[in-house]
Amino acid sequence: MGQRKELKQLLKSLRKGDSVAIIAPRRFGKTALVQQALKEVKGVQSSTVFIDLLTNSTPELLSSTLIKEALKNHKLHKEFLAVRKNMGSFYTSKGLQNIAAAFPFISRMDDNSIDEWELLSKCLDFPDALSLSLNQRLICAYDGFGNGANSDPGGTLAKLIYAKSKQHASTTCIFAGHNESAVLPLKGIQVMHLGYIDKQALIESLNKKFARLKIKLHRKYITDMVSFTKGHPYYTQLAFHQTILANALEGTPPKSKELMNRLLAAERGYIEKVWEDLSRNKEYLYTLLALSEGSKNIYQRLKSKKINVARAQKNLEGMGYLLKNESGGYSIADPMLEYWLKKNS
Repeated sequence: MGQRKELKQLLKSLRKGDSVAIIAPRRFGKTALVQQALKEVKGVQSSTVFIDLLTNSTPELLSSTLIKEALKNHKLHKEFLAVRKNMGSFYTSKGLQNIAAAFPFISRMDDNSIDEWELLSKCLDFPDALSLSLNQRLICAYDGFGNGANSDPGGTLAKLIYAKSKQHASTTCIFAGHNESAVLPLKGIQVMHLGYIDKQALIESLNKKFARLKIKLHRKYITDMVSFTKGHPYYTQLAFHQTILANALEGTPPKSKELMNRLLAAERGYIEKVWEDLSRNKEYLYTLLALSEGSKNIYQRLKSKKINVARAQKNLEGMGYLLKNESGGYSIADPMLEYWLKKNS
């Protein structure tokens, strides 16, 4: 919702052949923006590959997904997945015979004697090499880039992906994630930051959307909705859908306070899991609680706790939970997490 300007900017860069890094906190629409861009650039002269690094966080998983996603452009991915069960049949597969001849390493992907990092290196080259052989451009998107504090603690995977991308002749890359420090070392990459949508523009847009649906709402209702979501793309869209649903099922939109509670009910599982993970760390726990209370001087507020507030805020920003404002202070990026903390602290 509300990312037309960002989409236009991203497409302009990709069509010029400029690689782009997209930085934003969690749930700010990075994935949706990237997937829409890939959909619009894909064509006869362009192939696309989308890699979710959160679900493909090991060399083995990433290697297989790179091959599958590259072959998907040529409708050969299902055949590839079928022969994975018996790699000996790779050369007899009608659709994959030419691929097997040009890239013999693929038929040995299940050979345990091959080093997994060596194999990954070849698999990272494969989408570009395949596109080059077919005289196509390739747009390759890595979602969750630099986010793997647990799965890729030293950043080895991210560093290899970037190093390989610089060697590829026909590939333009998108690196999307919430950890800006993982992107700073990348040279020659345009950086896009996603944030809250402009509130006034969002109010106007929502007003028109509700009017088209013939749902009559006072402007204050929409203003309160946007004020609560802060212009957060995901939660504003969720609030919009919840309002439509209530109007359809109950004949009237929920009151503003009830809408907030419905949003919380819809997201409770996610929010509680986030808090369960974060609250294990004392520094994160006290820092988030203090920020949710609106503490003006968080350092003074938490002085008695004897924790490193600066480190906690920096880490939470890198994890996609905090936003840094123009004055250098921090705020909780997720309005639903902030609302939940206020209700339960």
